[in-house]
Amino acid sequence: MRISRLKIFSDLATTGSFSAAAELNSVSQPAVSQAVRAMEKQLGVALIDRTQKRFALTPEGVLMQRRARDLVSLYEKTRAELQDLKHVVGGAVRVGIVPSVASGDAFKRTLRRFMEAFPQVSLSLTLDSAAAISAKIARGALDVGVTISDRRSRTEDVVPLYEEPLVAICAPSNTLVWQRDTSLQELRTFPFLSYSEDLVMRRLVDGLFRAAGIECVPARTFDNIEVLKRAVELDGGVAVVPERSVRDETAAGTLRALEIRGMSPTRSVVAVSRKNRPLTPAMRKFIEALQRRR
Repeated sequence: MRISRLKIFSDLATTGSFSAAAELNSVSQPAVSQAVRAMEKQLGVALIDRTQKRFALTPEGVLMQRRARDLVSLYEKTRAELQDLKHVVGGAVRVGIVPSVASGDAFKRTLRRFMEAFPQVSLSLTLDSAAAISAKIARGALDVGVTISDRRSRTEDVVPLYEEPLVAICAPSNTLVWQRDTSLQELRTFPFLSYSEDLVMRRLVDGLFRAAGIECVPARTFDNIEVLKRAVELDGGVAVVPERSVRDETAAGTLRALEIRGMSPTRSVVAVSRKNRPLTPAMRKFIEALQRRR
């Protein structure tokens, strides 16, 4: 039985969607149907319950899903080990990254050095939220995610990369501009701009105020850090952001960054991959490059 058919069926069973399975395997939807029917013919059993309106597996299909997942995993692990023996670092690596990390100078330098060191690696980058990256990792649409973590994961292997300091920011016209630092209590006296509730940064910022015993209701929220920074530049309020994400603006004088008095808040930047999925040499080298970033 072909590994390609096993992977198609495994992805179909996991996503419950012919279109998603087709996208994950770079084939058409009819090709997904043909692969499943070929497996059913070879095995002599029905894998999909076609009497149901919604996608459903037969008992035989449930068993085959487990076996297909194990066989595909074993194949990927063996292929990675063979590449190790040949000392080959190549192939495709699909990376999802949160915009606030991608915009940093350190990431851009790391990416450039990695591509120069490993020209045989085909690296594709997707900007997305932490939640969307986790969902794509789970269904196999991404190989590695570079994201923000504030909790443990049962479905992902997590590699810590670095801790990134958080700072308060304001516009040059704000009265805070003459200070070196500020407090959460002082920030609360200005319109506070924050992140959408589904973003990890929102949970981190809310946690800072909660730990200090301060109630802070955002005046406005944003789902993109770049838009949030532009709002602060227009003196729409103050915010808390990763220090690296505003280096260009502080150097240009369009934003002022202030330390937060009495604390040294950080966020954890991590690399994630699907739990127990073998990493190819290219994936490992990419993660190692991120850990060594300068």
